[in-house]
Amino acid sequence: MLNRWLQKINDKVGKRDPSPEQAKDRPATAAPTAEQETGRRPKKAHEVGRPAAKPAPFTPPQLPDWQKEDRVLDNYRIEARLPSGHNVSRAWQCFHLRWKIPLLLETPPAELLQSPAGLKQCLHRAELRVKTGLHPNVAVSYNLRFQHNLPVMISELVAGDTLAAWLADRRCHNPRIALSLAIQFCHGMEHCHALGLTHGDIRPENIFITPGSLLKITGFGLATGSADPSPAAELQAFGRCLQQMFAAAGCQAKGSTASLPPPLRQALQRSQASNSGQGYPGFADLRHDLNRAYRQLFKMSCPYHEAPTLEMRAEVLNNQAVFLLEEGKKQAATRKLMRCLELNDTLPEGVYNELLLRWRLEGSSPARILRRIEANRQYGRPPGGQDLLQELEKAAKLNITGLKSDFGQDHEDGPEFCLVPPPVSLAVYRRGAQRRQVESKIHDHLVNRRYQACFEALLATWRLEGFRKDRFFNRVYEELLLIREKLLPLHGQRFLTLTGHQAPVVALSCIPNSRRIASVGQDGRLLIYNLTGGASPEVVQNNELPISTLVVSPGGKHLAVGTREGGVHLVSPRSGTVLGQEQSHRAPVTALTFSRDGKLLTSGGADGSIIVRRLATGREDGVSLAESGAISALCYPDQGLELISGSEDGLLRHWQSRMRECTATVQAHAGSVYDLAATVAGEHFISTGGDRRVKIWPRRGDEAQHSIKPHHDRIRAVLGLADGRCLASAGDDDLINIISLEGGEKLFCLDGRGGGIRSLAPGPRPHTLLAGRNDGNINVWQLIYQLDFDII
Repeated sequence: MLNRWLQKINDKVGKRDPSPEQAKDRPATAAPTAEQETGRRPKKAHEVGRPAAKPAPFTPPQLPDWQKEDRVLDNYRIEARLPSGHNVSRAWQCFHLRWKIPLLLETPPAELLQSPAGLKQCLHRAELRVKTGLHPNVAVSYNLRFQHNLPVMISELVAGDTLAAWLADRRCHNPRIALSLAIQFCHGMEHCHALGLTHGDIRPENIFITPGSLLKITGFGLATGSADPSPAAELQAFGRCLQQMFAAAGCQAKGSTASLPPPLRQALQRSQASNSGQGYPGFADLRHDLNRAYRQLFKMSCPYHEAPTLEMRAEVLNNQAVFLLEEGKKQAATRKLMRCLELNDTLPEGVYNELLLRWRLEGSSPARILRRIEANRQYGRPPGGQDLLQELEKAAKLNITGLKSDFGQDHEDGPEFCLVPPPVSLAVYRRGAQRRQVESKIHDHLVNRRYQACFEALLATWRLEGFRKDRFFNRVYEELLLIREKLLPLHGQRFLTLTGHQAPVVALSCIPNSRRIASVGQDGRLLIYNLTGGASPEVVQNNELPISTLVVSPGGKHLAVGTREGGVHLVSPRSGTVLGQEQSHRAPVTALTFSRDGKLLTSGGADGSIIVRRLATGREDGVSLAESGAISALCYPDQGLELISGSEDGLLRHWQSRMRECTATVQAHAGSVYDLAATVAGEHFISTGGDRRVKIWPRRGDEAQHSIKPHHDRIRAVLGLADGRCLASAGDDDLINIISLEGGEKLFCLDGRGGGIRSLAPGPRPHTLLAGRNDGNINVWQLIYQLDFDII
């Protein structure tokens, strides 16, 4: 919205002609066309004779005169008009009727609304204010809305008292308090100046201190209100505030700085210096000198000298998504919310909003929402999200019982999308200090080879954060994995999301000895992702063939694809180009697998045929089982050449080498067999089918060792994990279950967030796995394992 309005203002202001100097510097070109000379395209034949359209005249937006109890922008009830500052922006205290929170509405000064240039200045300032995000020392600017073309800024209504009130009540009597507040102010202005935002009206009335003792800078307005809004002028303005603060603290006699400690006296003098050579270059330098004074007075650094290091980008994106949803911009909000959860997969408000979005706007069933709530409620989730999930769970259960109407029809009484509240206390600084201490402790354990203590300290803190992606924690975990063998997994971390498919990902595979992932969508497209580029992987695609499935050989030398036309082709694992056709069926290819030594390529068709081809010689052996229906899955369970096939009739068939004989037939599932998977050791294999059961079979024998029903919807895929102790299953309920091979019990489940999981595959590293989703995205999951160094 903001960019669109800026474009409109640019069109109204017009483009200036270049100066003679600029025109002279331009390179010589061909003679200009009539369109280039006039700036307009020539009229077409049907337009000749029409009068030229005149640009619409600029109509200044009208300033409102909102009164108490007025309802504006649909959901905001006016509570009171607030006094205007020097920047003469109008401000109203309001109450959001759906979110039940107080907010602040601001409109531009009247004189800036009289011209396109003035309005453009307001919009640019609003854009800078929104970019300040959730900095703890700056009042949050959430969103810019428009009412009858009038820009309206929605921002945080800060609770507490102004610095002016603190000075009048002598609450700055303690130098420790005065210095702590001054240092917090410096943090806020450093952040604003780094974004190019100046205040223009720094005075005690625009500095608030919350009940939690957190300083917040307010009063930015939609205009600077100052003839000189430069950083140097703002330092001088704050220097005058400092003068009042330390006078109130009893550190100086009136009008004199002689009684101040030398570092504080220097800070006060330099902050008010009018000569640029004598003043501070920026607020960071002033902050360092104020901390020097704090150390001299109190023999320690100020607890707030270091900026909070907590990452807040995910929280900002969540709030942007909520305001976009309020405006009805569902697609833009969904993109913001997905990006939010990529940055912080366990943000309580983000998880809650994504679930509510799926239910209210995309029609997910309440039963599925309840199962996803359970997946997100497991241990390892931040405690702040439990109340939100309980509210959503209650609404979903009421909906199932018929006591509440569906959100798609009426959501006035249902749960609302949730903002991340801005920081309101000094706890944000304390959390930052605690985090730095934890990092120092973990690093000390690691470099001194106290691996068990290092892992326990890492696990204790990481679990409280829901095992969210964290650069420091992930790096330490990777180093510990190199030292100790993995035991059982504790939880999963959604490490990366790959986009590109516009249809469900029906098959995928990680190419061994590389960082490439090959995948096939239901639309028949083959995509190969190269993860060496980090967060922006290179993608190549093949649209030549209507591909239905794929498989990669154990060494990564061959990538084979099956098509809907019945062909089996070898494809380059790097470029995706077709290298040649190996074998063919008379019906679509529905299953592919390599033997563990990579010498045999086996394919199954929708007509019940199975073909085994020896790649070295080209020899083919096959069998046709028309009565079995389509071959849905194939698997070589161990290093031998015995093959297991699963088909639509629910039977598992064991075949001798080169399909000479079917040695065993087992009724495995009621309905079709959907997928087969081998375990690392080859002692067991796994199947799933239409009865929604996962069965663990011994390599020899016709009785399942375990029969589990871990899902409520169709199970699409099973996978034996590289640790040899667990398996993964996934399906249409959008959950990934991690199950113990030995006992058959479910260890934990992961929330897919893709409208269902269609395929699974091993990841590029032994502790990772891939999940292809129905929405066309691929998740790269990292499993967090229990490590025990005491038995080294």
